[in-house]
Amino acid sequence: MDDFGLTTFPVETGKGVIDLKKICDFLGLDANEEYLNACANIVFKKPRKTRKNAPWTPELIKEVEERMKGIPFLEGYSYYD
Repeated sequence: MDDFGLTTFPVETGKGVIDLKKICDFLGLDANEEYLNACANIVFKKPRKTRKNAPWTPELIKEVEERMKGIPFLEGYSYYD
């Protein structure tokens, strides 16, 4: 968790609508229950690694890793996680 109570790395909380409401509140967005439920219904129920659905060569992985350097938000992320 960071200082705002939002997670950097998604975890299965079982509270999708509650988590989404927390994010909307942080962003200053009004979000009614209908909106929150509609959003929660299109989000994956559990975190996925969709990158495994694409053909990644070692060269592409290295290039992306190089581009990620120096971007604080991406620290801690890796293709291999």
